[in-house]
Amino acid sequence: MTRYSILLSMLLCAGPLRADTIGQVHEDTSIAAPTIIDASSHQNAEGAFAGVQLTWIAVPEAVSYHLYRQIQITQQLDESGGLVSLDEPQMAFVPWGSVDAVPGESTVRAIVATLDNAATRWGIAAGFERDGQRIRSPIAIYEIPVGTPTATASATWGSIKTLAR
Repeated sequence: MTRYSILLSMLLCAGPLRADTIGQVHEDTSIAAPTIIDASSHQNAEGAFAGVQLTWIAVPEAVSYHLYRQIQITQQLDESGGLVSLDEPQMAFVPWGSVDAVPGESTVRAIVATLDNAATRWGIAAGFERDGQRIRSPIAIYEIPVGTPTATASATWGSIKTLAR
């Protein structure tokens, strides 16, 4: 049986994003990152874009998965956790959400809500708890194959009627 994790929330910040409000998650490079199988457009019942479906192979003993989206940033945190402007914009993977691991499932699917249908790269890290600390695997990055469509075409009823003639 296939189970889906529906991720309906997004990271929204009304003020400066501080490291102490995020919580510390330490990367452990000895843990294998998830193997991403696919990142595809997800459509609702009416056929309109409704998000992105990410599919990956489960990591044994993971308790959660951290999802990242690559976007252009113009600010970052300094050493004290304050927000500072960058001299030049840069691409970065930012936390986009998380889903709980489902024990006994070998394949994980999550539908991630997005407000756009922009071509983007996604990353996934497996989350663990050890000795009271939160740790994660390195981020696995889904590389979109060359030539893969990354946007869903939309059509109006008028264009459909015209094509049907």
